[in-house]
Amino acid sequence: MKSTKKGFTLVEVLIVVVIIAILASLIVPRMLMQTDKAKAAEALQMIGAIRRAAERLYDFRSTWSPTGAYVSIESSPFAGGTNAGDWSDLGLTGIEKSNAAGLVEQTRGKRPPTFGDFRKLLEQKDVDAVCVATPDHWHALPTILACKAGKDVFCEKPLCYSIGEGRAMVAAAAANQRITQLGNHIHNDYPNYRRAVELVRSGILGKIDRVSCWIQSEDKGLVRPADGTPPKELDYDFWLGPAPKRSYNPNRSHFTFRYFWDYSGGVFTDFWCHITDVAYWALELQAPTSVVTLGNRNLDDNAETPNQMEVVYEYPGGPMLTWTVGPRGFPGFENHNIGCLFQGSEGTLLVDYTTHQLFVKGKPVTDFQRP
Repeated sequence: MKSTKKGFTLVEVLIVVVIIAILASLIVPRMLMQTDKAKAAEALQMIGAIRRAAERLYDFRSTWSPTGAYVSIESSPFAGGTNAGDWSDLGLTGIEKSNAAGLVEQTRGKRPPTFGDFRKLLEQKDVDAVCVATPDHWHALPTILACKAGKDVFCEKPLCYSIGEGRAMVAAAAANQRITQLGNHIHNDYPNYRRAVELVRSGILGKIDRVSCWIQSEDKGLVRPADGTPPKELDYDFWLGPAPKRSYNPNRSHFTFRYFWDYSGGVFTDFWCHITDVAYWALELQAPTSVVTLGNRNLDDNAETPNQMEVVYEYPGGPMLTWTVGPRGFPGFENHNIGCLFQGSEGTLLVDYTTHQLFVKGKPVTDFQRP
């Protein structure tokens, strides 16, 4: 069994690297086998706390850092010397770091140290792990540099902006032997996906011919605000980072950045991994051999990414997988704003985040034997 550099131990912790971007492959999970169950539970509790803090900062449009917040946890909680609920060793960086730090202070009663540049945070020798919760175009560089600095990384989805970035991130994690995880939360937040995977693999659906995934998209535009001067608290040049230089526009920062090609891929890349995850898991899909897509944006605003799309994936020896994005959702299942439908020769399984339902010849079935 293996002990860490700080002397703490964990028990059979599986930290899964689920790296999904458009056309990107899944990453092989990495395991850390350790012995102390109490400290393992404490470490996992802290990982969950990191994620929840990042999500809270991310969701408060008026107060979160527009790059999100890079959240780092120093080593003492993992060494067993600090209760997992004590955030005195938490550090934040971000373009609006004062707002992010204020949120943590309100919640935990103590203001964390802040950094205007995440590279300064990575220089801290007592920081063991970081959480990257930035806009998508800023995922790759902090992750790669954190791995090179010897830090483990929790990165929010989607993992990266491009396939090239994803490959570079994987290479950095492997070369530096870092533990990494993608924030594909539905996978392990609820038991539902695991139960659905068990049903698919049991053979109850027969031969799977087709899988349909979908997300209900926005049906109202973002309007067309004029370009202007960035807010004084926003270092807009740093916010752009690796993206092309553009005039500042309110729609291009905070939550709606994702609807511009410079930074993300719209609602499709925002939710693709969350629901396609169950299909990849159940059928052990690998990279597709071909992808065909059509889409457009028919909203009155200055955004760019499609709010209507149809995508068809082809897999070697596997079923056809389709992805539908539209303001009405998937035809026949408009009451499910997101879903994955497994269609087999003996039955159909409808899966969303927290529920699943079996259909045989179009009729719902509840009286069946689970594996």
